[in-house]
Amino acid sequence: ISIESDFGRLDSVAHYTNLALKHFPQNIELLQLRSYVAQEHKRYEEALDWMNEALKYASKDEERGEIWASIGIIENQRGDKKRCYKAYEKALKYNPENSTVLNNLAYEYSLEGRNLDKALEMVERALELSANNPTFLDTKAWVLYKLQRYDEALIHIEHALTTDAEPSDVLYEHAGDICYQLKNRSKALDYWRKAFELQREAGAQDKKLEKKMVIFDKSISFPLSWCKFTFLW
Repeated sequence: ISIESDFGRLDSVAHYTNLALKHFPQNIELLQLRSYVAQEHKRYEEALDWMNEALKYASKDEERGEIWASIGIIENQRGDKKRCYKAYEKALKYNPENSTVLNNLAYEYSLEGRNLDKALEMVERALELSANNPTFLDTKAWVLYKLQRYDEALIHIEHALTTDAEPSDVLYEHAGDICYQLKNRSKALDYWRKAFELQREAGAQDKKLEKKMVIFDKSISFPLSWCKFTFLW
């Protein structure tokens, strides 16, 4: 199973996990693996069923916390924010020091623009538990951005960019948004451009990001036709 997982052969992982479950039906790791395969195929209801099955056999709080954390991620992927939050909160009851859950919940709060002070406390605790984690640094930067503390946000987003070996398009876009609020428009455009290039490579272009760059260029009187040619391909 481990070998097939390393090669990314999910159907094969599912096949051998099913065989293993016939002999070890209460094995939590195997049940979580089946959930993971279903999740990767975007079969979220099935993924939740496997996680709930794993919950039946979890005997330690740490195990229960990890399972609820995974349930939170699945609920978020299928778009049920209410269930996502409940799952994360249950995960933290079993393990208040789960840095990933602390970060994930803080980031969700930042996206909605609510509970921002609480979100900041949570992500700061996550960073105490996992220092220099670029994902957590990005979350802290984005919470500070929503709090309009742009100078502080810039420090953390730049730290995230230097720490992450392969920064994501989201990281670059956040950096651009922060720089834009700080009136550093040329730097903002550089970051947005990198974000757009990564999105284009992945075949997932974001129209909102395109508009940001066009609006930016209008504001400094660049010809719109030149702007489209240069940045929007």
